[in-house]
Amino acid sequence: MLAAARCILIFAASATALDVRCVFSRRHVVLAPLAATGALLPPLAAHANPGKAEVEGVIARAKEGKLNTARVFSRAERDALVDPSFLTCDAVPSILKVNKQALQIEQREADRLRGILQSVDENDFFPSDAIMYEAKLKKADKTVGRLRDQVSKLNKKQATCVASK
Repeated sequence: MLAAARCILIFAASATALDVRCVFSRRHVVLAPLAATGALLPPLAAHANPGKAEVEGVIARAKEGKLNTARVFSRAERDALVDPSFLTCDAVPSILKVNKQALQIEQREADRLRGILQSVDENDFFPSDAIMYEAKLKKADKTVGRLRDQVSKLNKKQATCVASK
């Protein structure tokens, strides 16, 4: 039943987007059905703490020097960054380094999106484009905030590790 309702909504969104009486760009015609399907997806978990296996995997990759920012972004977007209290002191410096890199990249992305929204006249955007950029900026700002908090926590953890030596 739910699948049938989704199909009907997708068809209705597609039919509306392809209505010749309306004046839409090709972008709107293509993106409207995609937007309709995205609205039908179930919401993600509000807060998903990483499991023990994921934390152990992060520590192992940190010791091997195989950490990358892509996984940091993924965990930051899910609000599932590793709690520094579970980290060993030898893993903290490499985890901190990758988190700082991820923070810099995400800050640049947020600044880029702000620049786009500020520099473009309202008439240059379709309302759906402006909404899309604002949503991306909101997501980037949340991720930046989470990464800042994580870097701060990791700095404190590193300070306690240095003090205990």
